[in-house]
Amino acid sequence: MLDTRNYERVITDMYYNTKWIEAISEDPTRSLMGQHQEEWFYRELLKSQHRKAHWRLIGQQVEFNRLDYSAAIAGKFMNADAWDGYKSARWRFFDLIERHNIQNNIILAGIALFS
Repeated sequence: MLDTRNYERVITDMYYNTKWIEAISEDPTRSLMGQHQEEWFYRELLKSQHRKAHWRLIGQQVEFNRLDYSAAIAGKFMNADAWDGYKSARWRFFDLIERHNIQNNIILAGIALFS
């Protein structure tokens, strides 16, 4: 389980700075989970590959895939508060699993709604 909300997270979309976050979303120094957790995550993926785990279930709190809200919200083409705001971090993950042929990754995100 990853902490993609709080632990060492680099500045994110606070809704007043969305355009700025979109402009820096590809900055390679930005991290959604912090350098220590990101390195731990990659080590654990590699360990799972070495022990021949068939599936990797990765739990975390925010949307992973690129989202296009342009139809619903004019002018907003990404969710800068999720992985869309940290594109380099997402590409580092893709690079690792491709380079090491780590397959069968399932990424889960959940939202708790309270009334």
